[in-house]
Amino acid sequence: FLYINDLFRGDEAMYERSIKTINGFSIYPEAEYWIRRGLKTKLGWKDADPVVVQFDQLVKRRFS
Repeated sequence: FLYINDLFRGDEAMYERSIKTINGFSIYPEAEYWIRRGLKTKLGWKDADPVVVQFDQLVKRRFS
């Protein structure tokens, strides 16, 4: 709920599509690149935002 509201502007469908896309990558650098280009740039995420940091950590852990 936090990610949907804070990072995806309340758009649950966008969140679901994004998670599905991230899970489709086989290595972390691919996911990281897509997140930087497809989410951070387009949605205006700030790297210093604690919610963005937490989301990044979860994605990184998913590929560990």
